[in-house]
Amino acid sequence: MRRKRNQLILSITLTGLLLYFLQITFVNPFLAVGHNVPDLLLILTLFVSIRLGPISGSLVGFLSGLLQDVLL
Repeated sequence: MRRKRNQLILSITLTGLLLYFLQITFVNPFLAVGHNVPDLLLILTLFVSIRLGPISGSLVGFLSGLLQDVLL
């Protein structure tokens, strides 16, 4: 059970990092319509929140927002 939870945390973390780097390298320069840009980390947060519940979604949302603030 513990191994499955660790794999889930690792997969969400790697997916978040991948989406972040896709957003800054591909989405922001090429898919922006005016000043509107789709937020891939928000989509990940909504997905996690729907699949795993509001507590997990809140944690992923907080950490992805912190990631964006620290790296931008």
